[in-house]
Amino acid sequence: MSAYEDKIDDDQPEEGHESQAGGKKRPASERSSTELPPPTKKKQIHRAEVWQHFIQREDDPSIAICRYFGQDIGSDSKKSGTSAMKNHISRCKLHELF
Repeated sequence: MSAYEDKIDDDQPEEGHESQAGGKKRPASERSSTELPPPTKKKQIHRAEVWQHFIQREDDPSIAICRYFGQDIGSDSKKSGTSAMKNHISRCKLHELF
């Protein structure tokens, strides 16, 4: 065996000893459990002022209903935001009466 091969053999940890990089793996009984239920999502808090004029549908939260006119408006915060609701309120004639 050459001196280079001796050095390579010395750098590798012996079986049963912890290595500097990561240590030993935990047995299956000590690993984290995946049997826990996923965390429940919090109900979205509506901070925009326009939500005072709309009710969010329970069966489809991506749709809001105008309190005055009863029209369905898209209100998905990830896709359309509140722009459609603002535009509806600006031209809703029943909103002006209240």
